Amino acid sequence: MFREGGVSRHSSFLLHPDTADLLDISKGELTVLDLSQGCFPIHIDIFTLGMELHAFPRTIFGGVLALLADGVCGKAAYLHRDLEIPGYTAYTNVKFDKPIRTDKDGYATILVRSQVNQHQSSGAKIVINAQFEDPGGIIHAVAESMTMERTVKEFPRL
Repeated sequence: MFREGGVSRHSSFLLHPDTADLLDISKGELTVLDLSQGCFPIHIDIFTLGMELHAFPRTIFGGVLALLADGVCGKAAYLHRDLEIPGYTAYTNVKFDKPIRTDKDGYATILVRSQVNQHQSSGAKIVINAQFEDPGGIIHAVAESMTMERTVKEFPRL
């Protein structure tokens, strides 16, 4: 998928939830947020999708959005969880509102805005919400994903 004709470009940023200022993780700016009070940063991912990701002519395949939703939500959860315990996606639900159309050259640029909505450290559950927007700010899809932290011993045997 990450090749010519697939995802041709990707950029990722973190924004302060109250001021929308860019946060620089390399400078420790994530520590200025009071995560215990639910003040989680907004994760921004910008993708340019190519013609190999079409389903219907000039329309991005919905499964690509589901895959991107799982990836960006998983990344948001990863930054806010205990890295000593493995994390797994429990579910990712995507609601499609409008198709994402490509330009005449077969490319579409989308912005994915994701943020931790709920973090239960005792239950080791992290719920993330995401929305897919075009350059004009029109929302095309929304997603909700849950990541669970568990050790392998906690999973039932099959």
